[in-house]
Amino acid sequence: MREEDYKNILEDEVTKRPSNCKALVPVECNAQILEALKTEARKADFRLKEVSKDVIKAATIIVKSLMVLDKVAQEEGNSVLANEVGMINGALALFGNANYRNNLTRRFINHYQEGNQPEICPLMHRQGSHDSIFVWG
Repeated sequence: MREEDYKNILEDEVTKRPSNCKALVPVECNAQILEALKTEARKADFRLKEVSKDVIKAATIIVKSLMVLDKVAQEEGNSVLANEVGMINGALALFGNANYRNNLTRRFINHYQEGNQPEICPLMHRQGSHDSIFVWG
């Protein structure tokens, strides 16, 4: 996709978050954790956050369109359109699941620089533990 087309889509009114969905935003990483990550890990987190942003924007467009299509299907008793709305709802659920998995990928960190972990996460650090540590969300 050309950068200009991408920007136009993101700036379009249809991609704006509904007022009743304040939490519909990409998950932010804890600032202290982000600062302690190696450069490549920070870049990866940024890229995954951008993926999440795009998934959320695409899902917002789909939801708004689905609401219109569902209303038409109900008002006109159009069973074919109602079936298509149901199928698109399934695709929307997959978008939600993809975003969830994307956030889980960002959420689990298994490798820290050995000296930094206790100072950053004193309550999470357990001597000798190799458990994943939650740092996002």
